[in-house]
Amino acid sequence: MNTGLQRNNLDHSKLNTTKRWVGSFNLSYAPNTHWNLIGNYSNFSTYTKQRPQDDPYYKNTLDTLNFYQLSQSSMLSAGYNFGRSKTRQNILLTGNYQVSGQNQGAISDPGVFGTTNNIKIPTRVVNGNLAHSITITKTKTTISTALNVNYNQLATTDNFYFGPNLSIGQAFLKNTLRVSLGSSYNQMLSNSVKTNEVFNHRLSFNYSPKFTNSKIGRMSINISATYLQKLKAISTAVAFNEFTGNAGINYSF
Repeated sequence: MNTGLQRNNLDHSKLNTTKRWVGSFNLSYAPNTHWNLIGNYSNFSTYTKQRPQDDPYYKNTLDTLNFYQLSQSSMLSAGYNFGRSKTRQNILLTGNYQVSGQNQGAISDPGVFGTTNNIKIPTRVVNGNLAHSITITKTKTTISTALNVNYNQLATTDNFYFGPNLSIGQAFLKNTLRVSLGSSYNQMLSNSVKTNEVFNHRLSFNYSPKFTNSKIGRMSINISATYLQKLKAISTAVAFNEFTGNAGINYSF
């Protein structure tokens, strides 16, 4: 846990006074070899108050320009490991929540820790992920499935994303070659109207040969390809396909 509080204009001689608080909290708990629980929270809030100038011949039109900014995020994660030596399995559930926004004008001091009461239209983001993986020890095979859900509220627009994901990984040549194949589907609803449908297919190769003499160094070759398909969900949308390929060689000595 860590935190910090900053405040200027201690003698009230300046026209502007700014208060800023930053804090974060992290907790990890593993009651046994099967369960692993993680939680964290972070906060960033800033409040600036402008004091009007004392001038009988000049009216400052910005004498109520107080500015407030807030950003908060939290995360909870629960993981469960089970299975035998031949087949190992893992289930992971993760949830994230974020809220942010700002406001200016004749607003009151929100306090040290901040609050969303002084924000007119805060931006909220909620994300959830449920994943399950199986590893077959003998064949070095990994099969993973996941479900992603994302909801964000931006002013007058509510966006909702969701979709499944499937990936398979296999090791060859005494674990020197790793091949991964995956595919995902995501659908987007904007104000309860379906606006996007996207397929994403991935293929990757990672080859790390073992040299006879370890003093020579280590080398790895990476090749990956991604094929994206955006479908025409509504009449005004534009459908397209996109291919991206990458290749790289890494050598360390």
